[in-house]
Amino acid sequence: MFHRTKGVDETGDRDIASNAVTSSEPAEAGARSTRMGKRALIGSATRVTGDMTGEEDLHIEGRIVGCVTFRRHAVSIGIDGSVEGDVVAQSLTVGGTIRGRLIVSGNVRVLAGAHVSGEIHSPGLVIEEGAEFQGTVDMNPANPLLEELFDAAPADHTRQASADAWQTGLLEDDLPEDTSAAALDDEDDTSSR
Repeated sequence: MFHRTKGVDETGDRDIASNAVTSSEPAEAGARSTRMGKRALIGSATRVTGDMTGEEDLHIEGRIVGCVTFRRHAVSIGIDGSVEGDVVAQSLTVGGTIRGRLIVSGNVRVLAGAHVSGEIHSPGLVIEEGAEFQGTVDMNPANPLLEELFDAAPADHTRQASADAWQTGLLEDDLPEDTSAAALDDEDDTSSR
């Protein structure tokens, strides 16, 4: 099915293993299986000029100059990856460099060592210590830009919040109804009696 090719170094003295892998079976270029389906990969030696759209998760290790639109899927930019253009996604993780508008219906996570320059439009944002960010942030879930680009934005946020709660073990039933200081003081008074 897969064959590793061997090569000879520039001196011709010894055999070295090459990273080239060929397949005798047809497959989607750059796609690999993930827990939730397929994920496209832009490799580190790849440069894409032009807009990209897709209906699967996307991981970028190379360079993209253009808009990346994966509205219903996760986009991640590896530490060597870069994007010059807008990114529209359900969720976004940045480990590399991006310059443009980040328009995300779910959460944006900017990892330590990442460089982001531009606008972030997302109801959820985490910027780790050591990340660089220059620009503006709009975290209003009723942002007209989010509503325009994502058909069922409120429903998507509800599903994402439910998924986040499930992953952390917190369910809506576990959360107190009233978390105001007065309500918490009243609760403390009754529990000490």
